[in-house]
Formats: sequence, structure tokens, C-alpha cells
Amino acid sequence: MRNNLRLFILIILSSHSLSDIYSQNEIQIVFWNVENLFYPENDSLTDDDEFTPEGERHWSYYRYWKKINLLWKTILSAGDEEPPDIIGLCEIENRKVLEDLFLYSPLRIYNYKIVHRDSPDSRGIDVAMIYNADIFDSISYDFLVADFPELNGRPTREILHSQLFREGKSLHLYVNHWPSKYGGVGFTDILRIRSAELLLSDIQKVQNENHDASIICMGDFNDIPESRAILKLVSENDSGIVLHLLENESNTIQGSLKYQGRWEWIDHILVNDHLYYGLGNHQIVPRNAKIYSPSFLLEKDEKYGGMMPFRTYIGFSYNGGVSDHLPVGVGLVW
Repeated sequence: MRNNLRLFILIILSSHSLSDIYSQNEIQIVFWNVENLFYPENDSLTDDDEFTPEGERHWSYYRYWKKINLLWKTILSAGDEEPPDIIGLCEIENRKVLEDLFLYSPLRIYNYKIVHRDSPDSRGIDVAMIYNADIFDSISYDFLVADFPELNGRPTREILHSQLFREGKSLHLYVNHWPSKYGGVGFTDILRIRSAELLLSDIQKVQNENHDASIICMGDFNDIPESRAILKLVSENDSGIVLHLLENESNTIQGSLKYQGRWEWIDHILVNDHLYYGLGNHQIVPRNAKIYSPSFLLEKDEKYGGMMPFRTYIGFSYNGGVSDHLPVGVGLVW
């Protein structure tokens, strides 16, 4: 019989600030797909040519620094009086862009530390975690290698697993960026199922070592809650699963990404039952998880109506925005 792995999708979609959910005794956690944060210099080891000044997207240093400025301002505003304590990111090219964002911007005063390594992804895009070293006593981390037989040796992104320690307690945190649907839903569906299996296997190992472990899984899963991959992740346990997809208060924003006129929920925050019910050292209240959707992260959707994320590119046309995804966040009572 498997250990209890009741994982709950805790997304409350909201047009309000993430600061609404935080109190002074909470750790603030945010995840964001920042849409192809590439440094404009060509890397001969990766397929990043389109994001160079000579590439198809004409990605310049001016455009790069404009995006960096938009990113740090958003991260700074996503917290309450202070920016988030833990930030998970995906679609970042390398450590250089993280240093420019967190160590060489106004965010540098918050003593952020970077957890990152270059993944084997052919385009060179990675996942990363940034944490406030003044908040945590220590951390440990490793990377789960996504070596699936269906890839036929082609590399893809890893899953970052970290354990953060504070005041004698610890939290396990996974940052995900699962394979996209590029190439067809049918073909790539199995890759996301394999990602769910990889993540689930490591979670089981953590739970076997400590039944009271607190676990958060966050990221761009590239799949909606009803998908086979997400359902496999949340239902592999001995007593069934309850999938919580919580409505937002205003119903103005109904997802973290908009595709062909429809909002979709593909950026998720999931937690295990000990964390959800407060059976261990921490607790998350369902209403605490929200999508951050201030007006400056949105623009009019001229084609389909309503609003959509203010993207850096629409196709290959430069749009001047910050990302095609909205950040998701949650407050954790430590």
C-alpha cells in the first residue's frame, strides 16, 4: 500500500495582489514562468540562436534589460512589505540572467541566494529556485533527471528538489517545468505522464523517510488539472484523492495562461495532506493560494476579447511585455 500522497491543487484565481494572502508569520512563496529569459549572447552549446541580436527574434540587450526591469518590479510588488521569501522560476537560460535579476537589481538588498544548474535541455532553458538566506538556516537540494525512453536520448528539463530548514523544521519544495505540447498533445502526453511518475517516485522516497514531511510541488506542468498526467500525480495513493480547483472571487481571471482565447490552468501549486491539514510542522490554508494578476501584467486581447498576459513576444513579433504566464503564489504558516 502506498504512503499517503494526497496532493492538492491549491490555485485560487484572483485579480488581487498576492499580499492579500500573507501575514507576518507566513513564508511567502511564488512560482513564475518568465517566458524565455535568455541572455542575448550566443551560447555555442545550446540552441539559443533565435534569442540573440542576429536571431529571428532580434533579441537585443535593450530588450533584455527592459524585461529584467519588468521582472524585478513584479517580484518586488508580489510580496507584502517585502518581496517573496521563496521564488521558483522556469524558462531561464542560465545563472547569468538570475544574477542580473536578483543580485544586480534593487532586489539585491534582500540577500537572495540562487539554486540552479544548467539542464540538458537543448534550448538551454532551466528551472531555478531563489530564497532569502536571512529567512532560512540552511538548505539542501538535488535535481531529478528526466531521462525517459520515449525521448530517444533527447534531453529535457530536470525537476529541482530542495529542502529548506528553519527553526528546527524543514520543507520539501519541487520546482517543475514539464514537457510542453509542442509536437502534438498525443505524442507529448506520455512525456508529462513520465514526469509525474518521476516526481511521484521522489515524493514517495521523502515520505518513506519521514511520514510527517511537508511537501510543495509547484511549476509549469503544461497540463490542465483534468489531464492524465496531473490525475496520475494526485491519485497514486491508498485512499483516493480529492482534487481542489478553487474559484476566484471575481472570476475575471480564470487561469495562468491564455491560449487561443481560453484561459488555462497549467501553473500549479500542489501540497501533500500533512501540509494541507496542518498535521506536521506547517499548514497551508486553501484560500491562501492565488494567481497574481495586477493590471500591469495584462493587456487587451484584441483577437478574442477580454484580457491576456502582457507577453514579451506574440509569435515572433516583439510585444514589449514581461511574460505569457501569470505568477502563482501561496503563504505558508511556518
